[in-house]
Amino acid sequence: FLPVVMILCFLIHNINAQNAILLIASLIFYAWGEPKAILVLVGVILANYGFGLWIQNDRTRKYRLWIAVIANLSVLFLYKYLKFVTVDILQMAKSPLSLALPLGISFYLFSAISYLSDVYHERTEAEHSLFNFALYMSLFPKLLVGPIARYPDIIKQINSRRHKSSITAAGLRRFTVGLGKKVLLANQLAVAADLIFGLSADQLTAPLAWLGALAFMLEIYYDFSGYSDMAIGLGSMLGFSFPENFNYPYLACSVQEFWHRWHITLSSWFRDYVYIPLGGNRVSKPRWILNILIVWSLTGLWHGAAWNYILWGLYYGVLLIIEKKLFKHSDRFNFFRWLLTMVMVLYGWVLFNASDLSQIIWYTKAMFTFQGSLSRVELMQLGILYLWPYFILAVLGCGPWLKRIGHSLQKKASTVWIVNVLSIALLVLCIVFLISNSYSAFIYFKF
Repeated sequence: FLPVVMILCFLIHNINAQNAILLIASLIFYAWGEPKAILVLVGVILANYGFGLWIQNDRTRKYRLWIAVIANLSVLFLYKYLKFVTVDILQMAKSPLSLALPLGISFYLFSAISYLSDVYHERTEAEHSLFNFALYMSLFPKLLVGPIARYPDIIKQINSRRHKSSITAAGLRRFTVGLGKKVLLANQLAVAADLIFGLSADQLTAPLAWLGALAFMLEIYYDFSGYSDMAIGLGSMLGFSFPENFNYPYLACSVQEFWHRWHITLSSWFRDYVYIPLGGNRVSKPRWILNILIVWSLTGLWHGAAWNYILWGLYYGVLLIIEKKLFKHSDRFNFFRWLLTMVMVLYGWVLFNASDLSQIIWYTKAMFTFQGSLSRVELMQLGILYLWPYFILAVLGCGPWLKRIGHSLQKKASTVWIVNVLSIALLVLCIVFLISNSYSAFIYFKF
């Protein structure tokens, strides 16, 4: 699929023809993974195209914006939250509707809502070309998992962009690094995380619980940052520039800094379209606390319709409130603050990955009662002893040093070939792993 799209875009220099190829390719890409859900995506595109024109330049546009936002959230509710509300909260025997969750629905609905808000606040004009709007919504590199690229940034590139061989080469290298993160690291770490989180309460010891939490902590980072690298790389290969989504989050020395570095486009989306409209921090202290809790409850719910996601969101909301009141922000690296932050983040991933509230209770108990030991025999029996090289590589990859080495090699004409050879070798290795292992979807596909 990718080579065909790339070749067509390079052979055809007319930007309108390129856009037509990208739109058709994007719809095929989505339909390939979710044949029935393409109707939902097309319906959302048509509705929000009309909403944008309906909202612009009208005295009642505030009410029209609310109608449009509610319509989008209603689609999200029907597919993602109806079962949770009716079965888990209202304790009904079964949900009145049983609808399969379309891939990436939260991402493209949030893209639509940000577009409508930008039109309402006159940060951009409503798009009059249905063709351009459909391409913005469905562009395949960013469609399923983000980054959540804003309309004003993307529409400029839809109308005007240039292909350069140097940018395409850099994009291909970025794509390959992202693929390596997913295939060589995330998929291998998932073996340990899934095995340990799948143990029963009586099988779980403290060392195993901490190892499982660490495995998932690293897995989700390489899984999601890998996809973001692939999306940004694909964008570069096609002439688009997408926003960065990660900035070494596991080097953060505070929870606030962690969320400035993790899933940056989602964090900024909630800040600009929920937190600031609620009043942000320009309100009374009780209202500010309420604003924080609302934003983080919604952040948790965005990730999934389950109590553990809500608890995970509230967990970070409470941590941020405490941190902002008790600690002063500093850009300096502090080992003890970093260590404390990483412990809090690691435990947050336990809340995130738990199957239900009961698992959270007994997994937490196992972690903090510090009972049991971890033996080589036990790791061999679980089949995860051989994974230690992946853990070492994953920990090393959480910092910028490997990237800095790559950049220093690219600056010199005499050593740039090393980067290209390593990139080709990495791509070949990824293909070997993909062929020899079963398919493993990206974690964030389900969100």
